[in-house]
Amino acid sequence: MVGGWGLDFVYTLTNKNDKILTQLVKDIKRNLKKELLPKLKMFNDFKILFGKTTSKGLGLYIGGSYIWKPTMVLDLKNIMASADEYCVDDEVVITSTILHELGHAIQDTLHLPFNEDEAENFAEEYYKNKKIKLDFIKI
Repeated sequence: MVGGWGLDFVYTLTNKNDKILTQLVKDIKRNLKKELLPKLKMFNDFKILFGKTTSKGLGLYIGGSYIWKPTMVLDLKNIMASADEYCVDDEVVITSTILHELGHAIQDTLHLPFNEDEAENFAEEYYKNKKIKLDFIKI
């Protein structure tokens, strides 16, 4: 496990399918940086690593990373398995996973406890409606 973050290891992608998925991740990230991050006004970039989670998780936000650059790890094997299981495109699962982990980055930035339901609600609302729903911010 790497740094207690629930990762077996962080790996380098080498096969052709990994490279196609990596490009898809880069495209999704570029789009979110352009459309979502300016609206959030919390951070202007985020980092995506690829690794194997210790569970069946699709991704993992690395707590505390908001200090320098919010960082998440995507498990492409689990993402592809989930896309197959639910008969959806890889793009749908990758985008929703990145958005979910960004929900945790927002919680971390605001020093709020991590809440899976809130992160999922944020991801779903932005993915479906392009609206930022931050129910977890109590003002």
